[in-house]
Amino acid sequence: MTKKRKTKSKRKREELAGEIIFVIIVLVLAVHYLGDMGGFRGNFGKLSDIRDLGDGAAYFHFIDVGQGDSALITTDGGAVVIDVGSVSEGERVAEYINTYTQSVDYLILTHPHEDHMGSADKILKYTDVKNVIMPAAASDAAFFSRFLEMVEKKEVNVIEAVPGDVYTVGELTLTILAPLEREYDNVNNYSVVTRVEVGDTSALFTGDAEAEVEDALLAAYGGELDCDLLKAGHHGSGTSSTWDFLLATAPTAAVISCGRGNSYGHPHGEVLADLEELGVEVFRTDLSGDLIFVSDGSGVSLYE
Repeated sequence: MTKKRKTKSKRKREELAGEIIFVIIVLVLAVHYLGDMGGFRGNFGKLSDIRDLGDGAAYFHFIDVGQGDSALITTDGGAVVIDVGSVSEGERVAEYINTYTQSVDYLILTHPHEDHMGSADKILKYTDVKNVIMPAAASDAAFFSRFLEMVEKKEVNVIEAVPGDVYTVGELTLTILAPLEREYDNVNNYSVVTRVEVGDTSALFTGDAEAEVEDALLAAYGGELDCDLLKAGHHGSGTSSTWDFLLATAPTAAVISCGRGNSYGHPHGEVLADLEELGVEVFRTDLSGDLIFVSDGSGVSLYE
C-alpha cells in the first residue's frame, strides 16, 4: 500500500494549527503563573467595568495590602489615594491604581509608618501623582528617604495636612480634620484624618489615629463626625475606635484593613463587639480581599 504524500498547503495548515495550539498553551500557563504570583485579590476581574464612570458616582476602593492600609477613591472628575501599603505591595498597588485612573489628584499619606507609606516611592514612580498631602512628621527609615528622593525627582507638590483645609476633586469634597497638634509622642497620632463627602454621603478615613486623637476630634467637631462609611482606625486595634467615637461617627458600614492571621491580633474583639452592638456592618480585607463601595450621592453600598 502506497502512502499518500502531504501537499505543501496541507503541511502549512498543520504547522499553523500547531503554532496556534502552542500560543494557547503559553497563554494558559501565563495566566496560571500570574495567578500564583498573587495578582489582584478580591473582585478585580468583575469590577473592570467601573473604570468608565461618567455618572457623577464615587467609588471607594479598599485595596487588600495585607497588614496595612491603602484606599483609592475615583469619580468621573478625578481620583484620590489614601495610603499605599508596605514596601512589598508597591507594584501591585500602582497597577491597581492605574487600572482605574490615569492620574491621582491627591495622594494622602496619613503618617510615616511602613505599612501605610512604605511603597510611596513606587507609587510616585509608576503613577501620575499631582499632589501629596501629609503631616509634618518624618521617619529615618529607608522607605521614607526613597520617598523624598522620588518627590524631588518627580517634582511633586507636597502639602502639609492642616485641619480645616478643604480640597475638591470632581464630585468629592475632602476636609482635613487632623492632625490637631504639631507634636505627638506616638507617630500614629500624626495620622491625617480626612472626611470625604459626595452629595449627601460621607466617608471618614482615620489612618492609625488612636483614642487620644479620637477624643480631641470629638471635642473639636462633635456632631460633625457622622459618616456613612468608616475606615476603622489602626486596623481595628483596641487602641482606636472608642465607644464614644463610634457613637459620634455612627457609620452604616466600617472597613477594617488588616492582614490575615497577623501577629497583632487585629481586629481586636472589643472593637468588633462594639461595632456589632451599634449595628454597624463590618467588612474586612483579610477576609474579603479588595472591597469597593459606591456612592450615588444619596447612599453608600457595597459594589456587587
